[in-house]
Amino acid sequence: MRSGIATILKAVSRLRGNEKLEFLAKVRDDKSLQEVVRAALDPYVSYPITMNDCPPLGEDPNS
Repeated sequence: MRSGIATILKAVSRLRGNEKLEFLAKVRDDKSLQEVVRAALDPYVSYPITMNDCPPLGEDPNS
């Protein structure tokens, strides 16, 4: 499973500008893609992941 999350993070990190926004919009709007992302992240978080947990772009989630 670790390789799954690495693959997703690597792919997203390569996106630039509008590509990243388009990807995030697809994840938000596509239930099956959300399930793939959740399945990849699930072993690494101690709470259920929802799209509402994602901070707005540019904001530090730890602040």
